[in-house]
Amino acid sequence: MSAEAKSFCVIGAGPSGLVAARHLLAQGHAVSVYEAGPCIGGTFANKRYDAVWDDPGNGGMRLVSSKTLTAFSDYRMHGTHGGVDWSRKVGDHPRVTEYLTYLRQYADAFHVTPTIEFGTKVVSVDAAVGEAQPYRVVLASPDGSQRAVHFDGVAVCSGLHNVPTMPGDADIPGLAAFRADPRNDVFHSSAYKEKAVFAGRKVLILGCGETAMDLAHRAAVGGAAKVGLVSRHGFLSIPHELGDKRPLDVFITNFLEHAHEHPLAHDWQLRWRMSTWVIRAGLLLVGGSSWGMNQWACRVKTVARGYHIINKSHGAIPHINAYAKPRWLAKYRAAWNLPMWLWTKFWIFAHRHLATDEKDVLPIQTFGDGEGRGLLEIKKEAGGGFTAVLADEDGAEASFDDVDTVVFATGYKQEFPFLKAYAPPARARPGYRHAAGEAPLPPHHFVLDPSDPHLGFIGFVRPNVGAIPPISELQVLWWIQQMEKARKQQPLPSAPPPSYMLNGAKYQYGVDYGNYMFRLAEEIDAAPDLWKVARAILRGEGVEAAGVIERATLAAKFLFTCCLGQAHAPLFRLRGPFATTACLDITLRELWEAATAKRGVPENIALTVMTMWFVGVNAVCYVCDHIPCFGKRRGFVAYA
Repeated sequence: MSAEAKSFCVIGAGPSGLVAARHLLAQGHAVSVYEAGPCIGGTFANKRYDAVWDDPGNGGMRLVSSKTLTAFSDYRMHGTHGGVDWSRKVGDHPRVTEYLTYLRQYADAFHVTPTIEFGTKVVSVDAAVGEAQPYRVVLASPDGSQRAVHFDGVAVCSGLHNVPTMPGDADIPGLAAFRADPRNDVFHSSAYKEKAVFAGRKVLILGCGETAMDLAHRAAVGGAAKVGLVSRHGFLSIPHELGDKRPLDVFITNFLEHAHEHPLAHDWQLRWRMSTWVIRAGLLLVGGSSWGMNQWACRVKTVARGYHIINKSHGAIPHINAYAKPRWLAKYRAAWNLPMWLWTKFWIFAHRHLATDEKDVLPIQTFGDGEGRGLLEIKKEAGGGFTAVLADEDGAEASFDDVDTVVFATGYKQEFPFLKAYAPPARARPGYRHAAGEAPLPPHHFVLDPSDPHLGFIGFVRPNVGAIPPISELQVLWWIQQMEKARKQQPLPSAPPPSYMLNGAKYQYGVDYGNYMFRLAEEIDAAPDLWKVARAILRGEGVEAAGVIERATLAAKFLFTCCLGQAHAPLFRLRGPFATTACLDITLRELWEAATAKRGVPENIALTVMTMWFVGVNAVCYVCDHIPCFGKRRGFVAYA
């Protein structure tokens, strides 16, 4: 508990706001959570669509991250609590309605619910000059009245999906005329609610994120006459499940990738570079294409690990392939390329007559040259209809005739209208796309500015294969420690160039999930120390095991789970200022199950072999570290 209780304003009651309030309350602080909406859940409550899909019989809208990864550290979607059997009745990827139930249970369990004021919008956060509490927060109530409240600190947890971004009429020739025709529809994906709006329509969807893919799929199965998808830069598609009860996000390991990696291997990104070829070979063998899992169109320019946030919404892929594969077949036939013609012919047969996922489906036409060109113009034809002129994958112009619905699934701008100090910059961050006009994040791990340590930004980074809620939890714990250092007038740690940034320039705050988690944990002494924890288990500390063999078994389970498992939130509460024995029990039970049963023996053998290979790679790096021409580096460090 903090030595000095303070008052905190938490903006937003989504997952990030709830976990921020929970841990601030645990430190003995007074917390007030302000949520503009009517309920807990943030984006998960406010951006739901296709209510019929929430029916369990229809599969429901589901999370693309697994419940094991998404859950907070000490309140899991595992076992039975709150009247829900999370282990047996809830799938690996919960429906949105189930996740909202989990968030409500979490808020109740840690006494966060009474601190929330719904229907209250934060209008401004300003410095309260001369006041004991340095932040003046102006609030707007549902009746329109405003009031000012003072706080010692502010947690900004307002979420990523608040201000839609879409081109203006001047950006696309012909868009104004198309919009003015009453027969046509133009809207941002944030306005979408029911797939019935697509029935009988000729739909063109602009975007290549998970929402764009989701809406393209819903249009294709919702009775649209035809569907087109425009992807200017392509995407990397891998489904959120690699098979029955095989979540994608459990196929990531920590040892020698996020932790205990030699600095040379880390700087040269050897794990990413070498495993890229293994992964691409595997994709080629199981789906016929190395661009993604069974992905035959919309290729990204660089297909490699560490460059992209993976698109895990896979429902539209069979419809895209129903259009793309015959086109490739025709190209290979025209070029007399018999090997590739036979290869494509085989995969068409495999997915139409064996797997049948591409049989009798509405094809989704794809456009975009991968270099930034997509929708070029919307032309009005002599008969009164409209034709979209687009860039094709080979750079030539293509057309989408008789379009009558255009959906901009073009994402959201990051804005903090209540914070004048974080107004959008005039220019984009150098080297990054989609950043112009967006508000910046503070420099230190994108959480705080050392000059203002009591203002924290929680939940705004974008992980590649991971989830935002566990990142938010570790960000809160890290922030609490920095505020404690500021209280003691201790210097905050310097901010080195972040090694966790993705190489691709699409997202200015895109991070490698596990790398980011370990770097934050190291700074608060919360990264799991393999040997200390294993020795503690052998001594019987924190475990109920009487015999030596039983304790040795538990220690081996811990080492396997921590090394060959994902960077789950409980691992970062095994030691350090927020350690709890409950998280050790979670590690030895639930996370052990995720690292073994969720992957299976063949997958674990493959991951073990790959890890042992990188033991050798890191050993070579250690030798190189002592060769003068390379220059002396830091050598092996605990977690880097």
